[in-house]
Amino acid sequence: MDNLGQVNLFFIITTVAVIVFSIITAFILFQILKIITAIRRLMEKFELGSEKVGQDLSNLRSFMLQGGFAVQLLKLFFSKKRRSKDED
Repeated sequence: MDNLGQVNLFFIITTVAVIVFSIITAFILFQILKIITAIRRLMEKFELGSEKVGQDLSNLRSFMLQGGFAVQLLKLFFSKKRRSKDED
């Protein structure tokens, strides 16, 4: 094979390798993009959920500060009649 034939063969093989490498790289980047998009959606859901939890805790705190929780506990403990030891 003469030098010109070897050079042409080298460039053909190199071109095919570059095309295959480019396709594989594009596929990998596409998959990474899909993963990042999914993570972004999960983070948005997590942020919305944490806001709801924060609101619930704020409501619970205000309920407790207004005496509602303490009053309910006192009613729970003192509304039941206690049995004496003589009844046993």
